[in-house]
Amino acid sequence: MKIVMLSGGSGKRLWPMSNDSRSKQFLRVLDDEEGQSISMLQRNWRLLSELGLSKDAYICASRAQREVIEAQLGDVPFIEEPTRRDTFPAIALASLYLADEVGCSDDEPVVVLPIDPMVDDAYFRSVIRLPQVLEESHCHLALMGVEPTEPTSKYGYVRVSGSKNENWHLADGFTEKPDEVLAKQLIADGALWNCGVFCFRLGYLRQFLMAGGYPSNFHELNESFATVRKASFDYEVVEK
Repeated sequence: MKIVMLSGGSGKRLWPMSNDSRSKQFLRVLDDEEGQSISMLQRNWRLLSELGLSKDAYICASRAQREVIEAQLGDVPFIEEPTRRDTFPAIALASLYLADEVGCSDDEPVVVLPIDPMVDDAYFRSVIRLPQVLEESHCHLALMGVEPTEPTSKYGYVRVSGSKNENWHLADGFTEKPDEVLAKQLIADGALWNCGVFCFRLGYLRQFLMAGGYPSNFHELNESFATVRKASFDYEVVEK
């Protein structure tokens, strides 16, 4: 299993502390066990390391963020986006990098997750289980959902159609940022918040790119990256 951590952000959530060149994941607003100020980036990389996952983890980010990432973490595996796009181009680029530059096989499971959630190690222990869910479910994609705590329009919702076992559900559809009335109904029906965590095998995504007329090797995609449709992975892949 390979892990790709997406580092994006426009710096608007915690403005003026954050800005276009310093997104919230880089702000040292947390304390570690020794009382030292750390960022969400540093905290999550430490959690990965403690579970033995950082050796198979890569950070995918734009060139503008590379300096601050390396300043906080040191020399870590890095996949550089030629320009800032959305999550679909970024995940496509990272996947082809793993296939063509790292040499991973089509059967390699890849988990993609945002770099900046405020989570504990239980979150990453769930991440570890996602390749097993792919195997058990015989599906192309596995997602991570969380039980909603309130009806809100800030998140997307994954509708589920039932459970095969205690570990996973089959997804029935998606509703992106509904109003409060619809959110209440979705929660009553058992829908989950979409965490933006995806698991798939490399061969699946390469086939998706080929079928869509996108470049299916790393160097071609890297060269034409600025022309790739700017869309989220949810809209371009998952919801289809």
